[in-house]
Amino acid sequence: MPIDWTPVVLAIIALISSVIVTLVPVFITAFIEAHTAKLLQLKALAENNELIAQNAVLLIQQTFGALANSVKLQLAFQRANEALLKVGVNLPPDAIRDLLNTAVGAMKLAWGTDWAALGEPKPETPIPDQPIPQETPAAPTADLQG
Repeated sequence: MPIDWTPVVLAIIALISSVIVTLVPVFITAFIEAHTAKLLQLKALAENNELIAQNAVLLIQQTFGALANSVKLQLAFQRANEALLKVGVNLPPDAIRDLLNTAVGAMKLAWGTDWAALGEPKPETPIPDQPIPQETPAAPTADLQG
């Protein structure tokens, strides 16, 4: 008498199906979460790099606004490169220049006509001719012996 393997095969297929139905969504969710975390980390790094470039550009424009643009770019490049190396990011020079050019464009757009005036020397505040009154408070004269 031959053995009927149909119930055994059906049980194995049911077991494999239930394992697949249970574990595949778990694996897909873990895969998506891992890639989402990596993308969030890359986004934070990119935003940090952009912020460093913007700060370098703004500092150089405020401090050395009267210099030629090529000199300001070189100073901003040095400043941004030092700041990036401090946080452990080593970018190629072309990437740093691209960040700086993007930052300059964003700053010019944000500041408008005030951008060129950032580095200009400010006129000294005039000192008034009148002397500042200096009053001395009177000593208390109250009698403390009651």
